[in-house]
Amino acid sequence: DFDELVRAYRTLLEDYDENDDAPLKLWLTDAKTTEQRDFELKEHRSLIHELFQNHGANLSSNINKQKQVLYSLGLNPFEAGASIADEQGNKLTNCCFYLSLATAYLTGLQEKNISQDLDLRKQTALRLKRVIESSVVRSHPEWANKIGDDIQAFSDFLVYALDNPTLADWAVVVFDSISGFVEIYKGKRYDDIPTPEEKRSSCLTIFHVPGHYQPLLPQRDSELISLLSSDATISSSINLRPTLEEILGALEKCGVLFVVTEA
Repeated sequence: DFDELVRAYRTLLEDYDENDDAPLKLWLTDAKTTEQRDFELKEHRSLIHELFQNHGANLSSNINKQKQVLYSLGLNPFEAGASIADEQGNKLTNCCFYLSLATAYLTGLQEKNISQDLDLRKQTALRLKRVIESSVVRSHPEWANKIGDDIQAFSDFLVYALDNPTLADWAVVVFDSISGFVEIYKGKRYDDIPTPEEKRSSCLTIFHVPGHYQPLLPQRDSELISLLSSDATISSSINLRPTLEEILGALEKCGVLFVVTEA
């Protein structure tokens, strides 16, 4: 059922055992066919619900742990907007998810002229919207009338696009502010990236608040966007964006529940 599939994992948590130091985590791998992906997503949600019930996790505690992770990584939400234009110039709304991905991707290239270019960010967001939603519809043609230009996307859609050449090199990490847990979507070729620098630029961090997505950027990337003069310099003390491996380490250290879905 489409409505069930796109509903994010927003279970409220209660009575968490603070003495349990083991981080809560799930890994989903090799979900390559439509049937496998659908099954994994359903099992994914069932397992998370069961973990929440078994551990009796406390909502405020989990949110605070997530905040600790964001602070340790130096990540802050940046407002990227929610509107873009289609190929004919018509306004499309509810595109905050794609604008968040585009902004995180382009700032990862560490180029001032790219990260400052709002038109390029919107064009990139449109391209991502077309690629991701076509991947979803290719797997589920019956959903075509439920995915449209002004219908908000969900991070779940990434499951169907992780092996697409556009996203295959990416790892997308979605921090959910409502529950305090984290969803990680790892593209088919992310592990093949040879250098830490390239892995940093290919690891995109997104923040989910009720009804909205924002890119999570380290101060360095935020400053790249806000720089107004071409001769401005960036302090060497500003945080680098983290690799997926660094994020996983921080999540485990703070005991944050996370789920990894791999192509």
